[in-house]
Amino acid sequence: MTLNCYHAFPHQLLGTFELHPFALAKNNDLMEVYLVYLVQIERYTNATIEITNILDYFWHGYTTDVSLLYEVAKHQMVLYTYYPFFDEQHCKQIVVKNINSFNVTWKHSLATNSYPAKLHNLNNCSLVVAIWDTPPYLTYRPQKNGFDRVTDFEGILLIEFAKKLNFSLDYIVPPNDEQRGKRFSNGSTNGAIKLLKERKADMSLGSFRYTLERCEELTGALPYYQSWTVYAVLLMQPYSSLEILGFAFDTKTWLCLFISLCFTLILTYILHRYIKKSWLARIILGIPQPQTPLTNLVSVFLGVPITPMPSSTYTRFVIIHWFIYGLLIRTAYQSLLFQLLQTDMYQEPPKTLSDLISRHYTLIITTTAFDQVKRVPHIDETDIIFNNSTFEPDTFAIVAENNNKRLAGVSPMDFLKFYVVKNNKRGIFFCYPLNKSVNVQQSSWTLLDFEVQDLGLNFKTVYI
Repeated sequence: MTLNCYHAFPHQLLGTFELHPFALAKNNDLMEVYLVYLVQIERYTNATIEITNILDYFWHGYTTDVSLLYEVAKHQMVLYTYYPFFDEQHCKQIVVKNINSFNVTWKHSLATNSYPAKLHNLNNCSLVVAIWDTPPYLTYRPQKNGFDRVTDFEGILLIEFAKKLNFSLDYIVPPNDEQRGKRFSNGSTNGAIKLLKERKADMSLGSFRYTLERCEELTGALPYYQSWTVYAVLLMQPYSSLEILGFAFDTKTWLCLFISLCFTLILTYILHRYIKKSWLARIILGIPQPQTPLTNLVSVFLGVPITPMPSSTYTRFVIIHWFIYGLLIRTAYQSLLFQLLQTDMYQEPPKTLSDLISRHYTLIITTTAFDQVKRVPHIDETDIIFNNSTFEPDTFAIVAENNNKRLAGVSPMDFLKFYVVKNNKRGIFFCYPLNKSVNVQQSSWTLLDFEVQDLGLNFKTVYI
């Protein structure tokens, strides 16, 4: 908790306006309390108006832990504060009250009467909540009879808060399916962000994730839920024809085979060219002299008989060794290829983002999710297709419907779970955290600041 003290002088048109406490607190998540000390009382013509204006300034910034100390006479002081929900007739309006006074001693204890609780009971005042349909976080179903249906865990959380803090709910849906909204390059905003800034809504929730851009526009409540942002690929991704042909050996083995074959072909070509000049070449190639030694070399390696067979013992010895070498390679290749065709025609899913990029996967992602992961290293090195739908489970529907393409859906894990359960798609996805990117869930309370216990989620590689 941080205590900030300000001296307010009348000729400064309220010292708080020049000190800009909200600008100082914009990037600070600590619970701040403010004490304003009003001095030079002889210059005030109407102290009540000045006190009301100062406290109204703080209410304009939704700062409720404010007290104002006013020296009414020498060695006599009065402590004021304001209540934004004093009763049903004063909802979201400040009511200034004298909460303590000093005349030799304090009338009430400062420890318990300096900053009274103001948000524990909102006296059945109505708060406007900007929401939209975003299961599994919040499901909103407007009803013709006026009793709108709000379900899922964030909806239940909101209703429980309304019961415990004694306030009623009015709902507003951001226009044009803008949902949370975003900030544009020209500084303008839309969606729930705009509704909150224009005070058409008092709060908003519904998979409202922490991002740098949103934190520059709004102040969120303490996070109460965390989940992983994951990429999900189809678990049963088939091999291409070329991948099947090259599956038996790894890259190093294929490279060694290619080098050995090239070396043998070059050596055979040199011997064949100098057979009339070198007795060693005639011994190796044998009698009768082969007319197509390079073709014979490849034929023996592949197990195809050659004619005529050389009569030289040494030449036959060389051919037998070359045939055994080719037989071992062919047997290993055919057995591994047979095993692949008989048991597993599907490749292992990528285990890291680097692996995903090296296999040339294309990411399917909404603009909302992209705002959260665009700073993940190497994310810009892969192809990206934006899902224009605001319904994020559709990202995984696109992946499932295009099983012949290398696609990876990127979204918070809860949307993947929702899609899998709703569409009975268990066992077809492999998901992994996107470079350990965490989706921090919050409510954008611009009015209320509730302390909600954080919920953590331990992640393991999951087959869904």
